[in-house]
Amino acid sequence: MKMEGIEKIEGEVIVEDDLILTKDLVVKKGLIVMGDIYCAGYSLTVGKSVEVGGSIKSADFIQAGGSIKSKGSIEVRNFMESKGSVETRGSIEVGDSIGVGGSIKSGGFIYARGFISAKGSIEAEDFIEAGIFVNSGSFIRAGRSIETGTSTKSRNFIEAGGSIRTGSFLESRSFIRAGGLESGGFIRAGKSIESESSILAQLWIVCKTTLRAKFYIFAGIKMWGRIRKGEDKIVCGKLEGGEIRHGTLFIRGSKCIERMCS
Repeated sequence: MKMEGIEKIEGEVIVEDDLILTKDLVVKKGLIVMGDIYCAGYSLTVGKSVEVGGSIKSADFIQAGGSIKSKGSIEVRNFMESKGSVETRGSIEVGDSIGVGGSIKSGGFIYARGFISAKGSIEAEDFIEAGIFVNSGSFIRAGRSIETGTSTKSRNFIEAGGSIRTGSFLESRSFIRAGGLESGGFIRAGKSIESESSILAQLWIVCKTTLRAKFYIFAGIKMWGRIRKGEDKIVCGKLEGGEIRHGTLFIRGSKCIERMCS
């Protein structure tokens, strides 16, 4: 079905086939499409929820007053905004940023050149990558890696099957667990920090319970200036594994244990 020359539709739209846009589309209520939505560079604005049996392809931007659900993938040239959740069996690829009032769940990867922000959880079976930051009001989980240009922050846990790399800092109110951890600033967790390889932070590493790495732990590997007092500290309740190659170790509730390497 072609929506040619239509700018605004007051009611709900139900399309039993593919939907092809030849102009920016505004739907005041909900949008249900059984097939794919071919946006061809045009924008999609929906007052309520969007449900797609296939994929959303080549949209300029997407704004939804409710949730966005797709059985395929979602491809957006600029930003994607939803007051509800976003769920797709395929991947999500956005040229700018993603802002969601609910959760984001992808059966593939989630990629944005800008930021990825959700009041709920952010979850991908493949990787999560953002040019700026990833921020979640719940947990962040990726089947493979998580990579951000600046920070990765979660009110709950952060978990990745592969590595986690952040340009600025990595912070969780619960645990952080990954195949490897690397931060251009600090790493902080409300509970434990665990790595299946090594942990490297250009500033400090702090957690309340256990700290564990299979190989090495580095803190205070500062690249942009002199290391100030406390910027190389490693604080935990218990060190369960990992050789400290750089940093000062402090065990909570006991006298400090200093291990400095350069």
